[in-house]
Amino acid sequence: MTTREHYTRSRPDLVSLQKIAGPMSSLARWDGLNIMGDDEIDQVVRDSGHRALEQIGRDSGDLAHLVSYYQLAVAAVPSESIGEQCRLALESLQEVTIEGRGCAFANPGVYAVRRSPELLHRIKLVSVLIRLQHDEKLRAGDLTGLQKQHDRQASVFAASEGLHQGFYLLDQYLGPLLGALTPAVWGFMSHRAHGAIVFSYGRQIGGAPRISSDLLGTLPTRGADRVTEFAPLDPQAIPSALSWWVERLNDLFGVISDPAVFLDGAGIYQPSLQLQAILTTEQLFSRVLSIQAAHSDTNARRVLLFTVLDTIEALTGRPVEKNCDASFAAKTLARLRDQIPDQAGQVLLPRAERGVDSLAEVGDGFFLREDCGGVMLRPSTQQVVPLERGTAEYLKLLRNATHGHGANKKNQVEATESLLARHDGRIPHEVALLGWLYLLDLLSHPDALRRHLTARSQK
Repeated sequence: MTTREHYTRSRPDLVSLQKIAGPMSSLARWDGLNIMGDDEIDQVVRDSGHRALEQIGRDSGDLAHLVSYYQLAVAAVPSESIGEQCRLALESLQEVTIEGRGCAFANPGVYAVRRSPELLHRIKLVSVLIRLQHDEKLRAGDLTGLQKQHDRQASVFAASEGLHQGFYLLDQYLGPLLGALTPAVWGFMSHRAHGAIVFSYGRQIGGAPRISSDLLGTLPTRGADRVTEFAPLDPQAIPSALSWWVERLNDLFGVISDPAVFLDGAGIYQPSLQLQAILTTEQLFSRVLSIQAAHSDTNARRVLLFTVLDTIEALTGRPVEKNCDASFAAKTLARLRDQIPDQAGQVLLPRAERGVDSLAEVGDGFFLREDCGGVMLRPSTQQVVPLERGTAEYLKLLRNATHGHGANKKNQVEATESLLARHDGRIPHEVALLGWLYLLDLLSHPDALRRHLTARSQK
């Protein structure tokens, strides 16, 4: 069992990008958006969207309010009106002004990210085969249980369905791109049956107000301790980043939806292994997105980073301490700079750079060092390690401490106590952006992911 592109050695065609309107576009193609909808599939969202629209209204003078309105409006209109509604949304963005400075958004744009039906078929097939594997009655040809579930409109092939719903809306897979410049945002998206419609502001906009606009924001969480500078973007930076991201996402989906990747040593397909890879991949994207959204909660970001690093290990085989090594992180960043086009890099790379730089700040927290500049890891044997190694070991210690501080293994007790005694415990807010760095790296190397998953399946 294999896919067409695996057999023909061609690229998959699972998600695609269409530029509707924006910088350097002479003619907008609004009617091309209508195919993003399916009124039967979209009906539930449309009904709830109409109710929400009645409550919020369009005019408030607040950008977040305007964006929320159009997110709902685009999701709620009939398919034949999607293009027109998106045109109105773009016009509204063009009408936003900054007092004394004129138009707020000089280069806004609209883009469609379309998901092919084939992608959903591939992902759903895994759940069908898993049910066959685990349902003895169905495997024997007894359809009564299946029919009863169908009659009461219950999910029939729903293996871990709630853990990989991002394939339907693409929200979990496009969200990290929208959050690439956190705490700034450069756009927003709305969802239809066949994918997402992305609206670009054409520039960075601060996404985290200094004064909370909701009561939950008044809870005493600790966030960023410094101001982030927002650099101007070239007009083609956002279109270039979108193009790069969707192309790499297409290749990634081509790997995890390919059953040929999940053959065991005897050449037998293992649907459970494919499901696990699908869940792990979506977990990575969703948790990086959560890191980006948690600008006001350093503790939450750090815990999320450790789960991201564990997830990266599952998808690459690289241990946590390797990904926390400053030299390795710097090499990863340098490789990304070579692979990502310059204009796309304006969106994709600044926060990855900040994550790498923050590792040096973690190292600066070792206030008790040896004369050589290294860190005493095990005093009983006078084991001194370089500062970078000490930094990686300390971050691994904190990752292990998500279960509580203190070593459970006897051979780790001394190193744990030594590291805790020698570091001041101050961890930069931006170290969590290492998760973004390694997500970019995974997207950049789909062949490496294929090799790792194939090798793991054949063990």
